[in-house]
Amino acid sequence: MSLSLILAASLAGVVTVHDAPHPASVTLGAGADGKLVTTSTGAVLYTYDGDAEGTPCANECLKSWPPFAAKPGEKPIGAWTPYPRAGVVQWIFRHDPGYAPVYTYVGDNKPNVATGDGAGGVWHALRYAGPTPKVLVPPVAAVGSLGPSFAMTSNSGFTLYTFSRDGKTPSCRGECLDVWPPLLAAAVARPIGDWTPVDRPDGLRQWAYRGHLVYTFSDDLAPGETKGAGLGGVWKTITVTQRDAAKAEVKR
Repeated sequence: MSLSLILAASLAGVVTVHDAPHPASVTLGAGADGKLVTTSTGAVLYTYDGDAEGTPCANECLKSWPPFAAKPGEKPIGAWTPYPRAGVVQWIFRHDPGYAPVYTYVGDNKPNVATGDGAGGVWHALRYAGPTPKVLVPPVAAVGSLGPSFAMTSNSGFTLYTFSRDGKTPSCRGECLDVWPPLLAAAVARPIGDWTPVDRPDGLRQWAYRGHLVYTFSDDLAPGETKGAGLGGVWKTITVTQRDAAKAEVKR
């Protein structure tokens, strides 16, 4: 498949890198704020909006913004894929929702300093979201990336939601459960961290997070999708932060 087709579904803007497998030549958490992504020698890595908008960086553009080249023999790792382009094998980063070729900038004269960030309103330094928060979750759940932040997901990566209209008894029942399947708990499940199994009046056993019953959304067709976020003003994703991880550590 051509690179233009691969990039067709991508969106412009800042791209966030999470704590996941990456090439040995990539450093996460560089810069004064600990949020930059660089090469192992401190060259800041960038993405270009034009690649997602059908006007890729080429010819003269590449003289100022050289492709971040993979070394001979390097293989895809995590969200990173080496792809032949403009006479080199360039690293392409997969993000939500799409792919972004990665570059350096000849105007960066100091290591770990993003001089090119925001150039022309179309060049963006890759941003590091930080390490994944370590919190206790049941076997059916996990902590996953959600754009520049983290959220609770199922163990297969599908976004989890809470319903603000649920009270002491579930408001989502009957046909609602066809659209918002509950995150089911096993009969032998016991509380873990901020999670508690709840026996519903309809006979289902469902996980609750901090007292709120937890669901998936039937229109989320792939891991990482968040089509249910904010629907009706009552369905919310479950954000997880390093503060949650710190609280979990204290409880242990």
